[in-house]
Amino acid sequence: MKDKKSVIIKYTIRRFMESGYSGVLTDDIARGCGVSKATLYSLFPSKEALISECVDSVVAEVSGLVSSVLRDESLSYFERLNRMFATIAGFLSRVNAAALDNLRRNFPAAYEKIDASRRKLILSNISAMITEGKKIGFVLPETDPALIAHMLIGVASHIIDPDTLAEFGRTPDRLMMSAVPVIVRGCLTEEGRKLYGKSNREENQKYKPV
Repeated sequence: MKDKKSVIIKYTIRRFMESGYSGVLTDDIARGCGVSKATLYSLFPSKEALISECVDSVVAEVSGLVSSVLRDESLSYFERLNRMFATIAGFLSRVNAAALDNLRRNFPAAYEKIDASRRKLILSNISAMITEGKKIGFVLPETDPALIAHMLIGVASHIIDPDTLAEFGRTPDRLMMSAVPVIVRGCLTEEGRKLYGKSNREENQKYKPV
């Protein structure tokens, strides 16, 4: 039963990314996963409950990937920093901005959960990385880690906005990969900027959307 639940969640996430909340129909989910509606509702009592678990699954996946990168002792400071942003960008490459906007209008509680998780992920991890960078001399001593984190939260909010995407004609992940270096370079020491630039170029060359 646990495997069946996992299959349903993965399928629903894919359908949601394609069609948004309104486009996710329980009949289609049951048919696509090869289960009866009775089985579907025994696992998820409502469409809202299913979407809520999908949100939890995505948040856990991204958080786990970011944590894995930051714990990787084989990577240098800037390799971890750039790999973290590339990991988040990889997730954003799967995001359909119209689908998120549809979720915000039709199931605001789920959208708010995504927004809160995104803020928590960026605030805690970026603050920790900036603090570490100050200790090893790569980040300017006067830099406020929380301020940089909040600036990046603002970037993350804007780049999934449908109007922003329409204005720039680029995908969320590409916008992020362009905007983040502008903020990060501003808080680095001269040595930090040199090392960051080299690492950032290498990560951009390796980056592939999910």
